[in-house]
Amino acid sequence: MSSKLINLTRDITIKSNAVIAKSFWDRFSGLMLRKKIDDDCALIFYGTNSIHSFFMRFAFDLVFVDRTMKVLKVYSGLAPWRMVFCPGAYAAIEMAQGSASNTLAGEILQIQ
Repeated sequence: MSSKLINLTRDITIKSNAVIAKSFWDRFSGLMLRKKIDDDCALIFYGTNSIHSFFMRFAFDLVFVDRTMKVLKVYSGLAPWRMVFCPGAYAAIEMAQGSASNTLAGEILQIQ
């Protein structure tokens, strides 16, 4: 089931196809085995404050949020073979490169 990823601060829809990675396989594989991520898709990982891009084939944008969905850190164009973390984060949101260009730390997101 997909949802919308909304930036409440700016009152805009960031992605209309936001998918929560729930299963072990979805969380394990993430974007690793894909050749690309669709421009309108976001993959959400709850319960994490770190992400790696090992075995990735492309750069992507990454947004870390806390439990209230407040943006803590934005990585634009995270390249393959990197590892990043964000203390205090509760979720990580992966999306196509350039998608988070209008998202800033301190803004509030929502999943609908």
